[in-house]
Amino acid sequence: MSQLNEILATLRKKNNLTQEELGAKLGVSAQSISKWENSVSMPDICLLPMIAETLGVSIDELFGINNSHSINNADDLPKEMHEEIFARINHWFDKADAKEAYKKFAEKHDNVASVFFTKDGAIFENKNIGVIFPKAPTEAIKLLNDDGAKEFLSILSDPGVFATIEHLATSKQYATVASIANKCARSEKDVHSALEKLKRYQLVNHQCINLEDETVDIWRIQRTHALLFIYTILELAKQASIPADNYFYYRGDGHWCY
Repeated sequence: MSQLNEILATLRKKNNLTQEELGAKLGVSAQSISKWENSVSMPDICLLPMIAETLGVSIDELFGINNSHSINNADDLPKEMHEEIFARINHWFDKADAKEAYKKFAEKHDNVASVFFTKDGAIFENKNIGVIFPKAPTEAIKLLNDDGAKEFLSILSDPGVFATIEHLATSKQYATVASIANKCARSEKDVHSALEKLKRYQLVNHQCINLEDETVDIWRIQRTHALLFIYTILELAKQASIPADNYFYYRGDGHWCY
């Protein structure tokens, strides 16, 4: 994959522009163009959209990222998008393709992650998850006062809730309070309390079925996609709970929390 300096020089020549002419269009000196093309320095991030527009390409093409590849199997999309997040971080650090180096580093270190902060948002990536947070820190900090989010987290702290979700998600079928309690080795009271909490967020579906001489309540996962949010919360909580960080790439400082 070509580096920015090579692509910049190639595109400039393709547009029949001298370094002086391209500099004039961008409002920078020819010396700056020369330094970029010779890898002496990098263009400021704020100039990238203007450079791409002037040369008639996208920012991705400016960095040699080809998004024209087709996805033959939709099942591969999550993995491909996860790799894409890491690839974007990788290129912003101006490194060669470091996929193999990352794998070797991850084998030697537990809980390896790559993190990229800007004043307008952040990206987090580890072996299990890739997260894009497109909010400035001043906006993100408001979440600390979100009562709905805090209430949901308090529900997830209930061991009975975890045990119930695990059983329902694993069995993928209807279950009764008694069957869940039996499988999870918990009291029926604990299981019923957990189900009512989950029902509040429509995470489980409740039905009454009439047998010949009795009525039975049955339950199962309703919003299957909501499990994605729960698993994501847990993965990030696991990462946040680690006393020491291992970063393959890290950009940012304490100012992100202001």
